[in-house]
Amino acid sequence: MVVAGKTDRGAGREAVSMFVVDADAPGVTTRKLNTVGRHILGTYDVFYDNVFFPEDARLGEEGTGWNVVNQGLVKERLFGCSAYIGSLSTVLDLEVTYARERVQFGQSIGKFQAVSHPLADIYA
Repeated sequence: MVVAGKTDRGAGREAVSMFVVDADAPGVTTRKLNTVGRHILGTYDVFYDNVFFPEDARLGEEGTGWNVVNQGLVKERLFGCSAYIGSLSTVLDLEVTYARERVQFGQSIGKFQAVSHPLADIYA
């Protein structure tokens, strides 16, 4: 795992560094969370109990971790949004197909404003 940790407890973000930590290291406990989506990645609670990060486990220079965290968050948000947009596009395609094929009162339900307008809003 890549972990952001402080090299000085009393300092602020200038003391944040990045470390590589084995998930099976002594004092590290993980617990998989049940989530509604994003099953392919897995989401975990990670607990640290007196875990020691040796200096050779540090990535980069000491104190540069905050910049790495910020850059990672920006990318994570971009990737997350693109995945959600892709999922929405797939769902919209399925809904439009259903609205065309489902017949009620002698016509496809997509011809009813109560169905077509929300689909158009999603598309827009």
